[in-house]
Amino acid sequence: MADPSKSGGDHWLRLFSILVPREIRHQLVGDLIAERQEMRDQKEQPALIFLLSLKEILDGIAQHMPLQPAPSGSVPQPPLASRAAPFGWIAWRLSGPALFCGYLFGSGAVFWSGVAMLVLAFASVLAVAMAGREPMTVSQTRLVNGVLVGTFTALVLILIFSVVAMGLLALATLFSSGLLASVAMSALAFVATAVACGISGSGWVPEEWYPQRLVEV
Repeated sequence: MADPSKSGGDHWLRLFSILVPREIRHQLVGDLIAERQEMRDQKEQPALIFLLSLKEILDGIAQHMPLQPAPSGSVPQPPLASRAAPFGWIAWRLSGPALFCGYLFGSGAVFWSGVAMLVLAFASVLAVAMAGREPMTVSQTRLVNGVLVGTFTALVLILIFSVVAMGLLALATLFSSGLLASVAMSALAFVATAVACGISGSGWVPEEWYPQRLVEV
């Protein structure tokens, strides 16, 4: 088997690994590169390899935030907290796609409905937090990790692209190009809403990362 550290096409992983907490960065990237090489050897589709790798990197970025552990059993909760989690989760799942579709098709009503659902999702997280019951239920854990950590991860990705957009705006100012400035702002809005759509719409719920290959051994 080829040396995973010399596998081609892994440079972007090393670049984005800067966003992963230092404590787990080396182990996460090493495991991921080895897994990618194994999938290549098994002739997996490049698109599947990319998507699985992207999810692993996002899971790594999410470790900056405190993640709620998955409950081991049923936990009684007040009515408000127990009902808030399912509704909040639905609102969260719909918010990103609504924001993206609203921007893509120029529909203010759809866009602002996405904003409203995002507010509802955060209000549901607040309701769960105010209940103050530990441990949380499965649905509450999913809501808190999905909304809070998903929002953090989305903001990190959007911030990265914002730096690129600011660079394009600087060039637009330098060359007095209104077209370039317009393209930069449109691209930023597209990426921001697309990231929101991908993270919330996919139902991604980050969990605490651990060395998977260590478990295999």
